[in-house]
Amino acid sequence: MQEAAARDLPVFVVRSNTYTQIAGSIREVFGMATSDEETAIRDAEEAIERVMEYGEPQELMPQNSYTRRIQHQLVEKYKLVSESVGTEPYRRVRIWKP
Repeated sequence: MQEAAARDLPVFVVRSNTYTQIAGSIREVFGMATSDEETAIRDAEEAIERVMEYGEPQELMPQNSYTRRIQHQLVEKYKLVSESVGTEPYRRVRIWKP
């Protein structure tokens, strides 16, 4: 890290060793834009991983109804439970283990 700083090189940090974290870092390094929908799906995947690992419920960022539906479908694939909570425009998905 010190050598990178001394040489004025950029440093990118991956929070966890997951596909979504690594792919996100690669997109950032190469300046590849992601859509809001892709970001919402990535957030849901990361929350699912946390629920499966720690068993604690997770709430996602507010999304429109179409994006929430995609997030709910993703949660179903992992045999977890989800519901939409809150009121528009702050309605969001909550995920937990059954």
